[in-house]
Amino acid sequence: MQQLRAAALGLALTALTLRAAAPESSDLHGTARVGTHPAPNVIVWLDAPNLPRSADRRTVVLDQRNLDFSPHLLVVRVGTTVEFPNNDRVFHNVFSYSLRHAFHHD
Repeated sequence: MQQLRAAALGLALTALTLRAAAPESSDLHGTARVGTHPAPNVIVWLDAPNLPRSADRRTVVLDQRNLDFSPHLLVVRVGTTVEFPNNDRVFHNVFSYSLRHAFHHD
């Protein structure tokens, strides 16, 4: 977690290549680094306020298995449905303390 905080503070993106695949989509390639070391589990958000919003509102899954979340990191847009199945052999619950969207699922 400290490495992730350091990445947020000292994030340097190198070797970025942005190429348009179509007018409404792009590919981004690069490496997030903390100092000279690659930083794992970093999310880079690119905002394009003048582009129309995507209508893609698919359902994504954040599973619990082998005492861990799968996938380990999941980024979703506002309005996306997230399913939280428990495919583990122990009981889990999922909760959020968000002031705007608090929830608690057993």
